[in-house]
Amino acid sequence: MAAVDRISELSDDLLLHILSSLHTKDAAATTVLSRRWRPLWRRTCVLNLYSEPFLPTHNAFFRFADGALAAVLRRGDDPALKKLSLAVDSAAARPVLSNFDSRIGAILSHRAAAGLQDLRVDCLPVAGAGDAGDTIGMYKLRLASLPCAATLRVLHLACCCCYSSPPSVVAAFPSLTDLAMTRCMLSLSKGGHLLQTIVDAAPRLAMLRLDRVHLLISAAKTKEETAVLRLRCPTVTTLVLVAVTSRIEALQLDAPSLVSFSYGGHPMAISLAPPPANLAVVDVDISRPSFFTGKYEPVCRVLCSLGGGDTTTMRAMTLRVYCVDDILDDGGGGALPVFPNLAFLHLEAQYLHSRYQTPISLSAMAKLLQSCPAVSELRLRLTTKDDSHSHPVSEEQRFNRRISGNSIGRRIESSSSSSSKDEGDHELKRQRVSEPAIECLEKTVRKVTMEFTAKEMDSFPVHLTKFLVENAMVLEELHVDDTAQFFLDQKVEKWRADSFQRRNLPIVGRFEVKPM
Repeated sequence: MAAVDRISELSDDLLLHILSSLHTKDAAATTVLSRRWRPLWRRTCVLNLYSEPFLPTHNAFFRFADGALAAVLRRGDDPALKKLSLAVDSAAARPVLSNFDSRIGAILSHRAAAGLQDLRVDCLPVAGAGDAGDTIGMYKLRLASLPCAATLRVLHLACCCCYSSPPSVVAAFPSLTDLAMTRCMLSLSKGGHLLQTIVDAAPRLAMLRLDRVHLLISAAKTKEETAVLRLRCPTVTTLVLVAVTSRIEALQLDAPSLVSFSYGGHPMAISLAPPPANLAVVDVDISRPSFFTGKYEPVCRVLCSLGGGDTTTMRAMTLRVYCVDDILDDGGGGALPVFPNLAFLHLEAQYLHSRYQTPISLSAMAKLLQSCPAVSELRLRLTTKDDSHSHPVSEEQRFNRRISGNSIGRRIESSSSSSSKDEGDHELKRQRVSEPAIECLEKTVRKVTMEFTAKEMDSFPVHLTKFLVENAMVLEELHVDDTAQFFLDQKVEKWRADSFQRRNLPIVGRFEVKPM
């Protein structure tokens, strides 16, 4: 039976959409399929120019890129080129091309690219990029020379060294709404920093992502002048900061329109002033260990900087910390803020696998839950950290955590492990009298996801799971990823039934245990 050519039955618009997602070299190769395919690739609004298929001959890639742009120019504005993706292995090309920067610049300044709406320049080495502060191989992009600046809506840069001369002068980006920089370098000069100049030149900017961006600090600036990164972005609604490197020890963000904020890096002071009125989603990753504990902020102070109290609008938070015990006050961080509207909480942390450490870890979780009185979905991903000596906490901080955590942690652990009805009632009464209630467990938590690998029953994740099952009064679903299969065999249902029986309470509503 002869094969049916269903691809050629598609409309030109669908075929052009498919060709737009291919490398331009592969799109051009479709001309051999049939007479209908010959002009199609030249009619796409997208050019994806990647040097990898041409390696090791870099000159062949640049000749092909010039030819593709010339073909766009010959067809005029029917249709105009809207998107250009340029990916060049700079580490391989620069040693054999003395004019590497000018060859890239010729592509970006080509007349065919003058009306671009989407520009993506990726000069990351295929073998992997080096340190963020290493300028070797980076394409030196002069922002004032982009001819498509007036029409750009999306600008994504990777492994580019951005500069302007003078730093206060860049092209205006009146239509730019999405700016992303990965492993790029920007100048931080005496008169300000180039990043702020770019943001100021984009009055419609809504999304800003900085991933491992290195700020070049002027020798004229003192440590005090560079310790705080101040960024004003009044129109940005989504802000992502990942491992921004330099001598920065604090962030001061003026972003009143923020709706979503993500930060990844060392725990440092983060100021959101004025507080964003509509901040709904927060993702904080401060799980990177540092052995210079005096330089970085406690977890509770980092969370306090994100807001709290009756005015906060935060609905979802993902928190990644180095160790779950870091949530506790260690003698200088203060109390956790209250997030009254938080409905979703995702925590990723390590825990110290120690019989003496479990009460402290349980107390840390209790205090975190007390700060989220309205949370309805709780996701926990816990991994084991057996070597307590490698945990970057001073002896004084460890002692303060034991003082702060042992009281409630011991009671939770005792209540969750007691086999006697009377003993369980006694411990429960002691906990209710001496500790604040965990409001979310009594009223709102309906779904819990536990992801961990249990090594034995007497471990922090097992005690925590048992505590949640016994005390989350309206819990409907428990999703468990337990590769040791310790308690999927009807243990969870029994824990819950025994707990409600001790309280003389009926089990109302459905409750299901589901493996992940």
